[in-house]
Amino acid sequence: MVDPGQDSQQEGQPRPHLPRYWWWLLALLILWNLILFWPRAPQQVSLSYTDFLTQLNDGNITQVVFQGSQITGDLAQPIADPAAVATATAASPTTTSAPSTTSSGSTSLQTYTHFETMLPEAVGDPRLLALLESHNVTVVAKPQATPWFTVLLTDALPFVLLIVVLVWMGRQASRSQGGI
Repeated sequence: MVDPGQDSQQEGQPRPHLPRYWWWLLALLILWNLILFWPRAPQQVSLSYTDFLTQLNDGNITQVVFQGSQITGDLAQPIADPAAVATATAASPTTTSAPSTTSSGSTSLQTYTHFETMLPEAVGDPRLLALLESHNVTVVAKPQATPWFTVLLTDALPFVLLIVVLVWMGRQASRSQGGI
């Protein structure tokens, strides 16, 4: 037989819980890990397809990576962003060449050794691979990248559902024990 005094004594005891600062610390650690391990793309200049072909014909491209219709790659010599060069040239019409770093540091453009562009899928370019091969460019083809939310749904959702079911079963078990 169960002593009624013991049952009321167990109900009166507070449940152990973590202080708030532990939850804040846990949230900060998760945020820190997300920032620290989030994949970072190298700094790259976005080129139009015409600028890409110009750099290719000049022999300035060493490697290209095809991923769907996106083309990324490496440049032999660093270049400035063509859009920034056009803006800087339009702002100072007296300058005939592209702005560069001077000893006074008055104008400087960031240079890039990586680029990205899009292959015009509607038109296509059947001569592109032959052109890349003739300039001894390394060609790498990768499958289309899967969006992060799709990976999250397919990988994390079953795990989260399993945890929810286990917590629900644990609470149901504790309630049924409390009723005994």
